[in-house]
Amino acid sequence: MKKFIYFLILFLVLFAMLSWSLDALGVIDVKTAAYNIASKIPFLNNYLISQAEMTQLENKNQELQQAITTKDAEIAKLEAKVEDLKAEIDERDQVIAEIQSDYNELLANREDKEAKYEKVAEIYRRMEPEAAAAVIMQMEQGLAVEIISRLKEDQAAAVIESLSQDRAAEIMSMLSQ
Repeated sequence: MKKFIYFLILFLVLFAMLSWSLDALGVIDVKTAAYNIASKIPFLNNYLISQAEMTQLENKNQELQQAITTKDAEIAKLEAKVEDLKAEIDERDQVIAEIQSDYNELLANREDKEAKYEKVAEIYRRMEPEAAAAVIMQMEQGLAVEIISRLKEDQAAAVIESLSQDRAAEIMSMLSQ
């Protein structure tokens, strides 16, 4: 048995050397010959790939690699665009926050101004119509209209009645707008 294994190993080594030599000299294409012999064995036939199929698969692989490279470039562009849009959104959010802050400040100022107008109107409600009319005659027209508009109808009528005819007409025209 040992002799048989020894001769088998020796045969395989010599066969490999002979095949390599013939392949190097161009006498025989060992790969093609091995493929042809293996393709005749039924269970190996299912697992072998011909050189043409291998070339076709390599070409397909290169095409897929190019497609991946192209898609990666597109993804990078889209990610950059997303980052730009995020930055733009952040800028707009900041502008909106500033506008909201300005609006809240204006609203607070308006509420403060309204409270002051109400306070002044309350003072005029307690005054005699002639005294109120004398002070209103000296006021700026917009302020006078604001105060008179906050008085009760009968108080406003009494104050306007005590004003000069020209001033009363101006205030009434502004009140009607």
